[in-house]
Amino acid sequence: ADPLAQRARRVLTKLVLTMVLARTTRRAVLSKVLAGLSIIQFAPRDAPAVLPAAPPELAKLVVARSKAQELVRELPTRAPDEVLAYVVTFTSINLKEAPSLLERLVPTLGERAAPLPAELSSKLAKLRDAARAAGSNADAPTAEAKAVLSALDAAIELASTSFALPSEAPSFDQTSYFGLFTCEGVGMQRKEGSNECVSIEKNSESGR
Repeated sequence: ADPLAQRARRVLTKLVLTMVLARTTRRAVLSKVLAGLSIIQFAPRDAPAVLPAAPPELAKLVVARSKAQELVRELPTRAPDEVLAYVVTFTSINLKEAPSLLERLVPTLGERAAPLPAELSSKLAKLRDAARAAGSNADAPTAEAKAVLSALDAAIELASTSFALPSEAPSFDQTSYFGLFTCEGVGMQRKEGSNECVSIEKNSESGR
């Protein structure tokens, strides 16, 4: 055999093997890259953290916020001489417990929640004061009711970072259910801790 021809065949064989190996290597690298991209693309994302269920106090606060929204809507429709009785009755039934409910949530919600109960109590007191002066300033009660609603919104927004908020289930309304058979139905108010009916003005002054 011609040595030159043998040498040429060896060189050609080596060149072909090099080309095949290089192509195989490129394919392997490309396959690994595509596999990595698919893993990145389809890898499951971390599931969002599941917040614990709201405690009863927070559930009642959510209902109180709904009632405060109702109060803001209703106040502009009331005549000035009706506002005091309406505000005192409505807040006594639906919003009176809100500051104490919020107070019980403070240890769980942390330092940011500490001033909120006192702020809410203050805004409720200002609402009652504005209702007494509704004859001279008809817009004041609605403005103060909006301030109460804003305080409840702030408290619930803070609580939503720690608990899953419940749906706003309607609360039981004694006046709507029993009508004239309640103290409120005859223009008076139930004295706290008893079934005695007292005048709204007297009870509101004692509760300040």
